[in-house]
Amino acid sequence: MFRNHQGGREASHHHGELYKDLVRRYWESREYNVIADSKDDSITSDLIIRRPHEYGNLDLWIETKDTKLTRTDPDFLAEFARYLIEYQERSEEHPFDVHIFVRYLRAPEKWERIFKVVKQKDEAVEEFYQRIKEDAKLDEAEEDKFNSYPYEDFNHFVTEITTVHQMSPEKVKQATEELERSDRYEHGTFTEEREPINKREELKPNFAEITDPPDNIYIGNVDVPNFFQEVTNLIEDTEAVRFRSNKVFSLLPPQDFPEYVEAVVEMDTVSAESFEEWARDEENTDLASSLLTREICRQTVEKHKLDDCGAFRYRSDYYLMFEHGPLEKEVEEVMGQQVSRVFDDASSRFVRHRTAQLNVRRLNDDYFLFVLIKDHFTDNGEHMTLVRGERKGILHDNFPQHRYNNSQTYSRYNHWRKILGIHNRSKDTSDQKIGFRRITEISIRKSPAGIREEIDTRDTDSVQQKLGEQDD
Repeated sequence: MFRNHQGGREASHHHGELYKDLVRRYWESREYNVIADSKDDSITSDLIIRRPHEYGNLDLWIETKDTKLTRTDPDFLAEFARYLIEYQERSEEHPFDVHIFVRYLRAPEKWERIFKVVKQKDEAVEEFYQRIKEDAKLDEAEEDKFNSYPYEDFNHFVTEITTVHQMSPEKVKQATEELERSDRYEHGTFTEEREPINKREELKPNFAEITDPPDNIYIGNVDVPNFFQEVTNLIEDTEAVRFRSNKVFSLLPPQDFPEYVEAVVEMDTVSAESFEEWARDEENTDLASSLLTREICRQTVEKHKLDDCGAFRYRSDYYLMFEHGPLEKEVEEVMGQQVSRVFDDASSRFVRHRTAQLNVRRLNDDYFLFVLIKDHFTDNGEHMTLVRGERKGILHDNFPQHRYNNSQTYSRYNHWRKILGIHNRSKDTSDQKIGFRRITEISIRKSPAGIREEIDTRDTDSVQQKLGEQDD
């Protein structure tokens, strides 16, 4: 993405720090918290920030450059390559986006052809990729890692993960002051004083307990001399296989290992362990959650393959969707309910899909599957033509999900609950199949703010006020 707010290398360390502080204040005015600062922490970026109440664990890595920057600068090319390496090497449970703030961009129209989605040119992105391969000042290990990633991953990083801002110090300061005068991003959930709501309402959960996990997890040693990093990019989103600490962890039995996994594993070392006992160790929580999510995707896709069910990852999250058949058919249904619909706007045709975002989380000692219903859009109904970037944002603005009431939202979840097989009836979940227990009742304790004496005083005053009204 590219943003020119005017409508490298720092000139000096001092001026670079001043510009970084301005950018820091800008993000703080948008209610972001600074997690790390290069002045105090050993990090690749200048700042790492987060807005947890809105974006969960998604971090923003901020790079600031108080200079006139050209896209061909060898030092910048090397930095950009290192960001890609960091992004590829970090676990999928810890995603981040990159925002690059630059005082002045040389030839901004050429930057737009790389980073601005609506003006992006394939040949410009490819040229940028080749410049990094040829001109970036990387050491041998960094160069090997960069070259191991497929071009598609680089293109995704440029288009979906990176945003370049052209913003002078004066413009940063002006934007910050405007934000501080407004309440556009103000969030007072934890500080606002609100009266408790005493109205009783039924809570409808969108999650289920995984009561029948797979029987086994298969663990073996990696054949280190033959291992290559690119193998992790070959693993499909529906293949429950992960590598960690020179070991392979899989819910697929060894005889079902993909060839590219089998080629880098010492197969005679692979053995079965109890998944339930292994997953109970807190050190394995993230890995177990990821493997369960992938396996649930695989089993659902297999179950509904005649309906063209597919799984994909978007911004580190896993989604299930049904592909749309011939576009002459306006509405596609599965199990009697709509899953996609064709729309025509002024310039193009697109398909809106009701997808399910899956997230396995551990609560105490149990694992739960959480399901969020999200809209996604494709050009022709196939998940390989998923609409991304700026156009996706425009379409989301045209179909805001907040307009749905709770009944509509729960109806969509209920539909996916049936697709996923979440119910209370017992069924055979032997071997590696995963079974669920639907949660039908939940409750939330209401705890008014304040210490006990304050509550007693408030309640006494309330009673006296009512008695006084009666006396009058």
